[in-house]
Amino acid sequence: MKNKILVLLLLSGTIGCVGLAFDNLEFDRLINIKILADQAVTECGTDKVKGSIDKLSDLVAHQFVYASNRSSRGQVGIATTELTSLVANLQQRYKLTPPSVTYCQEKLKNISAGTTTIIQTLGNM
Repeated sequence: MKNKILVLLLLSGTIGCVGLAFDNLEFDRLINIKILADQAVTECGTDKVKGSIDKLSDLVAHQFVYASNRSSRGQVGIATTELTSLVANLQQRYKLTPPSVTYCQEKLKNISAGTTTIIQTLGNM
């Protein structure tokens, strides 16, 4: 888990170095992912959290397809791949056995933190 966060941070630093043009659509999508992850933290331990995690998975998948199909946006696609993996791991965990509230909250906070790093990097371009 910590390795994935580190990869997100390193990739976000790389994103800022390649001179990519600001994309308000991509920026908005990432903000939506962050907001949903932040809201879902308060739902851990309730039945609502599974729906939020499923929605988060859809948003991240949508962002991944968008980022990976833009030329010169490979780094954003790679960072989004890591976010997709974090969300998929949490989603899979809920399919097996609902995790503890603390586990759920920490995973969602990590997703939010990784998204925040990408947002800040893209916002500084």
